[in-house]
Amino acid sequence: MTLGLRVGVVGASIGGLSAACALGRSGARVHVLERARPCFAERGGGLGVNPELVTRVSGRPGLPCLVLRKRRLWSAREQSVRDCRLPVASYGALWRWLWQAADRAAVEFQRDVALAEHRDCVRVTTSDGRVSSFELLVAADGGGSAIRSTHFGARRAYAGYTLWRGLVPLRALPALVDREPTLHVATRPSQHFVAYPIPGPNGSLEPEDRRLNWGWYRGMPEAELSSVLATLSGSPHVLTRHEPSVRALSKRWTPEGWPGWVDAIVRATVEHGQIRPHPVYQYVPASLGRRRIALLGDAGHLASPITGAGAGLAMEDALELAAALGRGTTVEAAVADYSSARLERTQQMVRRGVERGSAFR
Repeated sequence: MTLGLRVGVVGASIGGLSAACALGRSGARVHVLERARPCFAERGGGLGVNPELVTRVSGRPGLPCLVLRKRRLWSAREQSVRDCRLPVASYGALWRWLWQAADRAAVEFQRDVALAEHRDCVRVTTSDGRVSSFELLVAADGGGSAIRSTHFGARRAYAGYTLWRGLVPLRALPALVDREPTLHVATRPSQHFVAYPIPGPNGSLEPEDRRLNWGWYRGMPEAELSSVLATLSGSPHVLTRHEPSVRALSKRWTPEGWPGWVDAIVRATVEHGQIRPHPVYQYVPASLGRRRIALLGDAGHLASPITGAGAGLAMEDALELAAALGRGTTVEAAVADYSSARLERTQQMVRRGVERGSAFR
């Protein structure tokens, strides 16, 4: 049934491009509408990746990534170094990889969807007044999904804590340059710090180009969060040298109780790197589809980033949606099949994030 199917995808994030790749390779005619400018490649934060999954979605093997070989753990009760195997990349590098695999001509930026109406098909009106009709609409418009809110009546909830994200050239921290790339983890009561090297800009794996990606999880009441967010501008996902963020972090960071290497990372980033706070939101889905609308990625299930599952879940969604359309006799039946197949796993992952993040609140 997929062959020739007219599919609209709202959102050109990793989830949206994964849908464009998987459905396009299955024979659908995919058109992507994204409200923002094409700034996704500028997102420099790190993320864990499954190279085999990326290849299945994109049809392209060889995503540039680093493989972390050691896990360094520090806590008040334990200090250890253990073997591990964790492939990591940057968000921007993964996005570019999917962008190159998708049909670029079918992706339109700065097209904000204002209205989606269910009829014999899904009729989409963008804020510039243009109207498009699709046999299937895939909502991949992120954690604050307008499609989910309008058609499923569900909103995300603030988790009670914020992830401060940082990015700094690894060469600014020579003491942390290990022979093997290492995952650094430090925990304190109500706080969690994680850091690891990622490829350089444009996916470079050269040691001199690598950057250290880190995150500090810390409880933050909504009133305090509002005062921090009021100082921010630009895309909330793009890490930049944002002075209000630097000043805000400097006021909140206290080195007492942390090992010296954590304090060194934070101070080096204040001097040489990029910092931005990201409030953590969560959403447990009750359904991932309704009639001719399917929710995908963060629009369908919003798990805490502490799970490290966001990008992988979105790509799994895309593959399952393509498979369901291939099995289904109607679009409505395929959407119901997709929702049934993915619901339990996505609910479990969101709840895992709720449990792991409970200490930060």
